[in-house]
Amino acid sequence: MLFLKDIYKSQYKKNNALILENDELISYNDLTKKIEQFSKNIKKRSLIFLLCQNNLESIVGYLGSVKSNCVISLIDEKISDDAFIKLIDNYQPDFIFFDKKRIKKLDSFSYSYSFKSFELLEAKKKIKKKT
Repeated sequence: MLFLKDIYKSQYKKNNALILENDELISYNDLTKKIEQFSKNIKKRSLIFLLCQNNLESIVGYLGSVKSNCVISLIDEKISDDAFIKLIDNYQPDFIFFDKKRIKKLDSFSYSYSFKSFELLEAKKKIKKKT
């Protein structure tokens, strides 16, 4: 993604990349550091479920996943628990990144990384589908 290559250029590092709802400014330099930290916690070419919100956490999760060449499934945060569990059962993602408040016990996942209000969970092992 060309955008990611551009934000790593030193000429942009001091420029503002994001203005958050609380008027907090995030520079390209700060954004790239957050993206780097996130991407260190995921394996390349993984399948990641990202329960999206309009926040910094979702942006960092998305861009960190893109940086790691992951397959990203953007899922509306308002999805029902039943529908979300069905998606997990059917697609068996390697990682799930979503708001800590939303997390219920998922036995097949373990804690991997936390960023602000979001938590990254990693699949303990692939579950073989019944055929």
